[in-house]
Amino acid sequence: MVDVNELRKRREAMEYAIRTVEMEGFVFTEEEKQVFENIVQGKTTVEEEIEKLRKIAYQLGKGGKNK
Repeated sequence: MVDVNELRKRREAMEYAIRTVEMEGFVFTEEEKQVFENIVQGKTTVEEEIEKLRKIAYQLGKGGKNK
């Protein structure tokens, strides 16, 4: 479990990052925001989420075919 102060710091950093990117016109989906929240809460890590995206990108690059 993440310490309350650490949770606050992580959430503030996440919200700041989201606002900064949204100022440039990007809109995050609710699913993406949930991933960020899961990272903040310590349910997953940035590295784990990157690995999931790599696997998806790899499959898309193969045309979605399992080889």
